Amino acid sequence: MIEHSSIKLSKEIIALSNSTTWESAMKEWVLSEVYSDRIFAAIKRISKDNAKSWNIEAIEYMNERGWLTEWEYGFCINTMKKRVLSERQLKSRVDINQKLLRKPKNQLSHRGTSD
Repeated sequence: MIEHSSIKLSKEIIALSNSTTWESAMKEWVLSEVYSDRIFAAIKRISKDNAKSWNIEAIEYMNERGWLTEWEYGFCINTMKKRVLSERQLKSRVDINQKLLRKPKNQLSHRGTSD
């Protein structure tokens, strides 16, 4: 499984690169973020149902990047474990989730250099 994933990643990086070989393509890219599985799980869950809540790892991650206002951060924390929300709370959750799902999800930053 790990080998399969790394081969797939290599092929995708080469496809997005100026280079045609892994050895030169990997020099064009730098890893800028590593996301935990829990953050990916939250993104996947909310992509399917934007009325769901984020987990603490995702909330903290997004807050550290300034993607949440102070009020939104507090709202996400306070309603994170609530299953039943008022109509107004549900609208706020959906609005926040839609805003956050529009953020870039790219883990790699391209350096833009060629061979």
